[in-house]
Amino acid sequence: MLSLGQWSGNMSGNNNSRDLEYYRRRERQERDHAARAENTVAQQVHLELAERYSSLLQNTATNAMAAGA
Repeated sequence: MLSLGQWSGNMSGNNNSRDLEYYRRRERQERDHAARAENTVAQQVHLELAERYSSLLQNTATNAMAAGA
């Protein structure tokens, strides 16, 4: 499995509001997909993706706050 850094590539430099909204939207979508998944493997994959988007969201928001300080 790829680490968060490998999966996200060089996305940490993109601190604009469109990135934040994209990560929020994708996290919600993946959680919705997990809730509708017909088996536990698919559910786990969607939840893992949701967690990765959540981490990207948190990291991007933290970086944006630090850059503004």
